[in-house]
Amino acid sequence: AFRLEHRDIGQLFAENVASVLDRAIVMDRLRRATSAVAAAALPGPDGHGGAFHDSFLGAAAAELKSPLTAIVAYSEVLDQNDRKMTPSMRAEFTVRLRSEAQRMMALVDDVLDLVRLDLGRYVLELRVTNVNDVARGAIEAVRAQADAKQIELELSVDRRVPNQHLDPAKVR
Repeated sequence: AFRLEHRDIGQLFAENVASVLDRAIVMDRLRRATSAVAAAALPGPDGHGGAFHDSFLGAAAAELKSPLTAIVAYSEVLDQNDRKMTPSMRAEFTVRLRSEAQRMMALVDDVLDLVRLDLGRYVLELRVTNVNDVARGAIEAVRAQADAKQIELELSVDRRVPNQHLDPAKVR
């Protein structure tokens, strides 16, 4: 049966759709403008990347605001409806909070990696490993999410690929 707390959850999602759409539009715009931005990435006379840095910072801000907005919204719903929520509903919200926080931490790590790369201080943790093993690990890391969304993952690897020096975390 549809109860009041379900309406509150629906309203929460409706209020956050704009940030999701905004993120999708920003990512699409970034994909389309990659070639133009790459030309602007060359340092100008002042030593800064100019349009590339502006575009990068704008995209990073938009990407970081979305999970932060979701985290705040989920925590507010938990706080406001704590006594009304069943343990399973509370568990679902905490799982979503955790996944959004982990996504935000990954985005922050990516931003820091790009800053390190830009400064010439990016360090790869190279190991001799097989890219097929890394691909299998990446698939297994997202399999539960794919199953939850009824997405079937299929991996086809070439067993003839030899071991190589690579940073498994960055490849994954």
